[in-house]
Amino acid sequence: MVSAELGLTAADGTFEVGGTHDKGTALLVYRPGWLVGTRRRIAVSVDYLPYYDAYQMTATVRLAFAPYDNAVAAVGVNITV
Repeated sequence: MVSAELGLTAADGTFEVGGTHDKGTALLVYRPGWLVGTRRRIAVSVDYLPYYDAYQMTATVRLAFAPYDNAVAAVGVNITV
């Protein structure tokens, strides 16, 4: 899946402000190899905003990811795009 969040990088896979970014990076993930758990359940709060005469609802949750072993993710750098 192509993502705009993973932009161009230098040849060694790093990103520096003002540097030359003309190489691509590929992140390969084996999804069934990861365990997803909750560190904190969903917390919901409702606040009144008198300036707008409106209510604001915010919901947050903390998740944790852990690999089953060391062979569930890999990264490829220095890819010509």
